[in-house]
Amino acid sequence: YTSAKKRTELKKFQRKVSELGNFKIVNVEDKASYDANLNYLNQIYKVHSERFADVYATSFFGSDKMRPYYSELIKSLMYGEKAHISLLILDEVVIAFIFCLTNGKVLIDWIPAFDPAFSKYSLGIVQYKMLFEEICNQGKYQLFDYSKGSSVYKRKWAKEETYNYQF
Repeated sequence: YTSAKKRTELKKFQRKVSELGNFKIVNVEDKASYDANLNYLNQIYKVHSERFADVYATSFFGSDKMRPYYSELIKSLMYGEKAHISLLILDEVVIAFIFCLTNGKVLIDWIPAFDPAFSKYSLGIVQYKMLFEEICNQGKYQLFDYSKGSSVYKRKWAKEETYNYQF
């Protein structure tokens, strides 16, 4: 999103969502922020399930059966400061999230999802914009790794590509 036109479009989407109610971004990345935002974190499973309800996906993240496993995993990662979850909140309801793993100065995109009821607002792109602004201001991370996949949105944000090979 290097063109002025695209940046203006992103700001427009962000403004439109913020006009719907009390809109904010919440970042969870350690024990204190995990404990303070557990009510929001419990909502991400529903968002994931709704987003991928009509999509064939092998992820068990949104399944009720696997929820205890993922809940404990998130807690463990947060307490060890090995994860970062960016939450978009509208009127105290999570409408999108990006679950990242961390490795030193690298933030690794793992599980993103948004509420499909808000798809006309390009929530995913708005959230990446807000997350990138946050991490640039914070200075904690130097690299954002989109992880696997070749989705178009990744190419729009990245200035270079790297490839991992499996032997």
